[in-house]
Amino acid sequence: MPQRGKRLQYGSYMLFPVYENFCQHVVDAFGENKNKTLIRAYELANGLPPTPDKKVRKYRYDQASEWAKKPEIKGRCEEIEHEREKLLTISPEEMISRNVKILEGDPLNLMKEDSETGTYIFRRLNEIPRNYRKLVTPTLVRGRMVYILDKKTAERNLIDILGLKKETLTHNVNRELSDIALDLGDFDQTDDDDLLNSSSLLTK
Repeated sequence: MPQRGKRLQYGSYMLFPVYENFCQHVVDAFGENKNKTLIRAYELANGLPPTPDKKVRKYRYDQASEWAKKPEIKGRCEEIEHEREKLLTISPEEMISRNVKILEGDPLNLMKEDSETGTYIFRRLNEIPRNYRKLVTPTLVRGRMVYILDKKTAERNLIDILGLKKETLTHNVNRELSDIALDLGDFDQTDDDDLLNSSSLLTK
């Protein structure tokens, strides 16, 4: 049985981090083969490699099926679907604003200093500043659910929305995105050169 840690707040539910990760992967694979979806979601949530062993696959499917029946997991999957549907209905301007905020966000705001070791560790969702909580993406790092600013995806989204090609992401494009961001407001301006070159959240 995988280590589950403590229950944390995810949306409206208190879940083990591994359950939240399972829900995210189940929703990611919505519409695909149910058996394969549950097995793969279980593997990804627990950091397990795929296997052709039929006995192991059956065990993983049985475990994933039990998880999928839990009311809190069913409810959280529905909540995630609803959250993603809302993202699909927002205007291009709102989408641009969100992705620019992600690019401009400081990853250090998602971390804190460990009083015992003096090293930086990831904050839990409820410890992350409120203005960042809707911008972060949950991801599994060394078996632990953490929250990052997915700058690579934000960059790709802006390229798609603005109809740009990768090779056109120059200083001038950075300035154009900054101008759009300023028009939409609600965040601080950063140097144009840093806008699309901001580093992703460092992991240990």
